[in-house]
Amino acid sequence: MKPWSTKLLVRRTLAVAASVLVVSSALAGEITLFENPAFGGRRIVLTTSVANFDRGSFNDRASSMIIGSGYWEVCTDAHFQGRCTRFGPGRYESLGGLSDSISSVREVAGPAPRGGGGVGAGGGPRIQLFEVRNFGGRSITLTSNVSDLEQSGFNDRADAAVVRGGVWRLCTDARMRGNCRDFPPGRYNDLGPLGGKVSSAMIVR
Repeated sequence: MKPWSTKLLVRRTLAVAASVLVVSSALAGEITLFENPAFGGRRIVLTTSVANFDRGSFNDRASSMIIGSGYWEVCTDAHFQGRCTRFGPGRYESLGGLSDSISSVREVAGPAPRGGGGVGAGGGPRIQLFEVRNFGGRSITLTSNVSDLEQSGFNDRADAAVVRGGVWRLCTDARMRGNCRDFPPGRYNDLGPLGGKVSSAMIVR
């Protein structure tokens, strides 16, 4: 091999090694899975991918989770097959249709694709409400208090939400009355008992 060819090969090898190192350092997130909704029951903390939860351990058990950092993909089947959904940093009190069905988890690069962007990434208070669970259907984005969603044509429609800034209180009646619940930054596949009943929203902090 000619000297210039050897030098070129060494440079390419070093470039590839550097790129792998960058990716490895970038994917250094943490996810905590909980056995029960609202972060109850047993838990497992992961900093690396799990292609298949062993039977009898945490397979098909997770019902809520907290993503401390990074973006993660959770799937209903082993080896990242079946129905998969990506999540960004946040607290997820309920996993909706994914509850008790997660068999594999892996960290992925970039923001969660559905619902747009990551959460808790700075900026002012902002919440995006979705008409259908799992971030489907029409959506509306709020950046300030709304005492009555009837005026925006979204009354009693929200069934999922992405909170990207601030802590938001959603209530079933206008003017922050009725059954209310606070949502910190995170992605909420469904709104539980508030699903399809939200009539007002306000920033609590």
